[in-house]
Amino acid sequence: MIRELVDKFTGRLLLRVFGLAGSYSYSALLSALELRYIAEGRTQAAEKLWLAQAYPHLAEIEEQWLKDKAVTLPLGLPQSTLINKESWLGQDRRILFVCPRIKSSPAYYGAIYEQFKAAFGEFPHIIAGKQPVPVSDENVAGFVTDQCFHAWLKNCRVMFYHSREPRHLHYHPIEAMAFGMPVIYMKGGMLEKLAEGDQPGACETLDEAKEKVTRALEGDLNFIKAVKLSEKSILNKFKLDHTFPQWEKNFIGKVIQL
Repeated sequence: MIRELVDKFTGRLLLRVFGLAGSYSYSALLSALELRYIAEGRTQAAEKLWLAQAYPHLAEIEEQWLKDKAVTLPLGLPQSTLINKESWLGQDRRILFVCPRIKSSPAYYGAIYEQFKAAFGEFPHIIAGKQPVPVSDENVAGFVTDQCFHAWLKNCRVMFYHSREPRHLHYHPIEAMAFGMPVIYMKGGMLEKLAEGDQPGACETLDEAKEKVTRALEGDLNFIKAVKLSEKSILNKFKLDHTFPQWEKNFIGKVIQL
């Protein structure tokens, strides 16, 4: 379908991207889809294709032909999340962890699940995320409604976010921060890249993460307050006063005006 759009659609094409795992690039993906010819002289096709990246550093590993067509259109928070701003209560003494496709993607999500269980399995926890193949674990909830997931965001004591991916960020830790939930996360990933100043929720090792999760579960109010306060520097990058000017500048000023 992408190739047909590139060949036949006469308007501007925006490849909306949120980042890939590891070092895999969109240049490689387009080449795998036999769209390499865009970079090899098909100037008309290249001119109408834009890499609409949600985060400004995603294009840094792309080949030059695609890097030149990168435009940053940042991701924002929907109204369904904003209406729940700072509604976290934390009365449910459980960790909220999100890990879909444990059995259907064992090499990736299955490994993440096993790592989480090894580090945090002794604590009360909920594992959210759609499971096409059932998982024999009473703590794995599988697919739930938005209403149910929002209730967890309001009531679970703490969220743990595992990812160290440098160019991909799942949406649920941002949702959790918007609700006002403390999020304990690993350094080296995009949350650290987005953060500013001291980040008491960030961790170098799983042992450090376990210690900080324990403090949250035990109700260390000063620590919880510090984590929540530090999250604002991340959350601010998803708010309208940050995202709208960039859309106006890059979408209207670059993509539409050309």
